[in-house]
Amino acid sequence: MKFFNQKNKDPIKLDPLICQPGDMIHFYDKKCKESYDTKGTNAIGILLDNNKILFSRKRRTIEEGISKDIYPAYLYSLKSNELREKIYKYFQSNKDNFQLFKLGLNSLNDEHMEVFNNPELMPKLHKWKSYNEYEIAWNRIISQMQKGDSIFTFNENSYISRFIAWFDNGSWSHVAIYVGNSEIAEAIAEGFVKRSITVYNQNQIHIGLYRLHRSDPAFVDGFVDSALSLAEIGSKYNYYGVLKLGLQKMFRLKQNAPSPSDIVYSGLLYLVDYI
Repeated sequence: MKFFNQKNKDPIKLDPLICQPGDMIHFYDKKCKESYDTKGTNAIGILLDNNKILFSRKRRTIEEGISKDIYPAYLYSLKSNELREKIYKYFQSNKDNFQLFKLGLNSLNDEHMEVFNNPELMPKLHKWKSYNEYEIAWNRIISQMQKGDSIFTFNENSYISRFIAWFDNGSWSHVAIYVGNSEIAEAIAEGFVKRSITVYNQNQIHIGLYRLHRSDPAFVDGFVDSALSLAEIGSKYNYYGVLKLGLQKMFRLKQNAPSPSDIVYSGLLYLVDYI
């Protein structure tokens, strides 16, 4: 870790001998409303060429040079050139996806590198060429399911499903929890139910299988129990909550609950397979 002299709060030129593209840099951003930490910084970014930093501000990805509004404080330089190059390419390729970009920044800050080993979190879905092709993929994904997995779905024949995925800027419109024995628990129009996963065995429905990074049995059991306790089986669907979440996302307000894309980009899950 390297610190920069900021007594006069003047813009500085980063020394290319010690600072390389792909290094993580902490700084104070005057235009950011986030509170600053004990070292006086409130933002984190990836160092680019030409003395520029790639970072996020107000749910947008910004590429900006060091100026009177940005005061670099300290920098982490990765020892592995291979890892630095991988991380640099990851952020460059995800500049237009704020949620994935932000997840990458948080992963760097927490030294939680799984996201860079499994960068595909939101797959691009395609229509099936034949029903036989779909059945092979269905059997493959079913054989991989484990208790505690998150099951994301998208129905290409549903206007509601299409609207939710578009509005949420992702591939999925719905999420359920796999509780074991070929059963899922989910909130649908009829209420919160537990039913067979086979209800989604339809070739117009796409499925994404996501798994917790932490997979010890005690944690998975607690995760499933917690999910089931959030809504009693048989309770009515929370239409008000869905509408409220939509308005919160539209106006970029603080959310009380996550959307499908929020869950995917939470950093808790990785993509196992999808159909």
